[in-house]
Amino acid sequence: MRMSKRILKVIVCVFLGLLAFGVITQFLWNRLMPELFGLKTVTFWQAVGLVILGKILLGGFHHHGGMGYSQQRRERQEWKRHMKARWAGMSPEERQRFRAAMKDKWDKSCGPQWMRDAAKWDSGVAGDRSDERKQSSEVNQ
Repeated sequence: MRMSKRILKVIVCVFLGLLAFGVITQFLWNRLMPELFGLKTVTFWQAVGLVILGKILLGGFHHHGGMGYSQQRRERQEWKRHMKARWAGMSPEERQRFRAAMKDKWDKSCGPQWMRDAAKWDSGVAGDRSDERKQSSEVNQ
């Protein structure tokens, strides 16, 4: 009985979603596309078809997430407790090394591209280009 109510809710939500997105798509298409691009107006069912086509091409019909919000929240809280306990057991030197390692990891992989490039140049990973410039200027003379 409980499962049938859930299935009924899903069917009703899908129907209402298609109805709402179909109406919105039809309204926006018929107001904008003929005027901007000289296209024909669409019917409600054509708008629903556009919504479904857009969903297939851009988003798919897969299940989003994988676990529910409450499970994600529990895992996040457990991770926070674990890290607080780990942090409390560290000496000040270990904490400093941990901070430095996390900053280095961020600089190398997580930061914006321009920051990663700057970190490569600062650390010498990208190579010293001044030698190359000297050699090329000597060749040109």
